[in-house]
Amino acid sequence: MAKIRISILFVSYFLLFTQAHDEEIFEEHELEPGGKSHCPHLYKQGGAVCNLFPESVEGPFYRSNQAVRRDVREGKPGIPVTITVTLAEVSSCKPVPNVAVDIWSADAIGEYSAFVGVRPGDRPTPRDNGTFLRGIQRSDSNGKLTFVTIFPGWYQGRTIHYHMGIHLRDKKHTVQLYVDERTSAQVARTSPYSNNRKQRVRNNQDGHYKRAAELKLNGNSGGYTTEVLMAFRLRRK
Repeated sequence: MAKIRISILFVSYFLLFTQAHDEEIFEEHELEPGGKSHCPHLYKQGGAVCNLFPESVEGPFYRSNQAVRRDVREGKPGIPVTITVTLAEVSSCKPVPNVAVDIWSADAIGEYSAFVGVRPGDRPTPRDNGTFLRGIQRSDSNGKLTFVTIFPGWYQGRTIHYHMGIHLRDKKHTVQLYVDERTSAQVARTSPYSNNRKQRVRNNQDGHYKRAAELKLNGNSGGYTTEVLMAFRLRRK
């Protein structure tokens, strides 16, 4: 039976490892000494060290069966963010096509589609069929896919973040991607984020936050771009 392990490498040269099925997570990651990848192209600078941490929680606002689409904004106001994802097999360095990845996040005022109006203490059950800031795509022949979304807002108990789900066979791995505090503070002062009346939670106040999962954003308040490299290993037993 094949077992799939997944690791996610951000362009800031950090590595996230998760495992499929019900295995425990170990630092048995088959990297070369010093935590360097077998694939030279995974690093644009030499000597980078990887930080390991487990996959994150799905959270209560996930919805399956989302639209296959690149642009998930549906006219929602906010600073545009383009996220390009590349999937590769870590030992051969070959691209991995046809892997489904979905994305979901809150809007500028901290609301999730299908859960608009849910308040702290409410049971987070869907209230409508809203789909803004949600979508799914499959990687192309080059192992790439791109989402166009917005810079998320914040809500009670959570700092600014995105969710991504990577679908491998019968299991979905969930990761949460964060933004550095300096950028978040700058964005929070601009419209429409300044209309968010919820108390903003800082990264260090969120128990789910991992610095190693921060995106490296390029751009300014007119729009940002970022890249995420997801590296897979397939093991056969």
